[in-house]
Amino acid sequence: SSQPDEQHGDYDLWQYRSDGKVAGISGGTGNVDMNVSYINTGSYIFTGSPITPNFTVFSPFDGTLLTKDVDYKITYGNNVNVGTATATVTGIGNYAGKLTAVHKFKITKRPLSSVSINTLSQRTYTGKAIEPSVKAVLGNYTLKKNRDFTVTYKNNVNVGTATATVKGTGNFSGSVKLTFNIKKKSVKYADIVGLKDMTYTGKKRTLTSLKVKTSAATLKKNTDYTVTYKNNTDFGTAKVTIKGIGDNCYGSITKTFSIVPKKPKTLKASNVTKTKVTLTWSHVDYATRYQLYRATSKNGKYTRIYSTSDRWQYTYTDKGLKEGTYYYYKVRAYKTVDGKKYYGAWSDVKVVNTKISDTEFTLKGNKSKGTISVNIKKDKSVTGYIVYMYKSKSKSYEKVWAGKDLQFVKSGLKKGKTYYFKVRTYITTDSGYVYSAWSAVKSVKVK
Repeated sequence: SSQPDEQHGDYDLWQYRSDGKVAGISGGTGNVDMNVSYINTGSYIFTGSPITPNFTVFSPFDGTLLTKDVDYKITYGNNVNVGTATATVTGIGNYAGKLTAVHKFKITKRPLSSVSINTLSQRTYTGKAIEPSVKAVLGNYTLKKNRDFTVTYKNNVNVGTATATVKGTGNFSGSVKLTFNIKKKSVKYADIVGLKDMTYTGKKRTLTSLKVKTSAATLKKNTDYTVTYKNNTDFGTAKVTIKGIGDNCYGSITKTFSIVPKKPKTLKASNVTKTKVTLTWSHVDYATRYQLYRATSKNGKYTRIYSTSDRWQYTYTDKGLKEGTYYYYKVRAYKTVDGKKYYGAWSDVKVVNTKISDTEFTLKGNKSKGTISVNIKKDKSVTGYIVYMYKSKSKSYEKVWAGKDLQFVKSGLKKGKTYYFKVRTYITTDSGYVYSAWSAVKSVKVK
């Protein structure tokens, strides 16, 4: 016999064949109508979970009520989101191959008003649009922004009552309007940035870098706050007061900054030897005294090594240094006001490397070969040697060789001419190369 055709539509009873055979029925042709009967389920509102309506199914043979999962099973399709879902009834057990039907039912949008939405708490003015997050929950289903709903805000910058309109999309319909209050911001609790020392000029000093910030934005001067200064001309402690104004800010806060001597323009090193160096710096107007600091590495800790006894001292000789070592120096001026020291900015760092021992060498000329041999005395404490020769064309000493060997031969020289040489050594450190002082100049005639 043929299999029943799949049926579609909303109905309570349908005939799937007219030539069925049932035991006990033999009159006429022996054919009987075969039917399935169930309840029309109508439509359902979106829940966020699969919708699985049950059916009342009767036997097509004798009209008895059938049992789910014994006589038939139901499978569902597209039964979560809004649209047309399907429920397929299929016979099993004694009804396998004898019972099948496809029923369609609707899943409709859920009104957003039936969803649990969080209330929006009071906020504080930030100078920027405030957009508190909206959380919507339907049972165990948490709605997602821009998929299940959108939010638009209004009047959410300045102090007052702001609104957030939550509009359903996708599986949700309708909209809900939420409100929240924005209260005034006390500048006392704002972040005051840009406070820094200012150098003395004899004129009133103001902080051009001063800003008043919230976590979200920078407040506007003369709209949200005003700035006034006190004691901001002479050396010492100046005051700046920030006062909230307008409809959005209130309160006030006073901060301090210092007016200090200028930064020394120069710091020079001279008379560098193996164990000492002389440091000289430029004069700073109105300074009380100076402090000189030293470190032994570029990013190392600086230690004060000298404080001047008066404002007219601009030089210091640092002695007892280690041979072949890098040193880093910086200096600053300070002004004493009512017993308190106000320090100016540091000078640029001056890098100095102490010398290493002079190099000893001898020269020997060879007339027949036109060469001069430079023979260097070995020094175990150095990394290498550098040889310089005087060039008459450039009228200066130029490097002609560098290496670790103790002998260098200069060839291609003119017979009967006198040549001049000097040598220095070097060592390699973490900070760079350290060179010895120049050796004494020696000369030899190619003969």
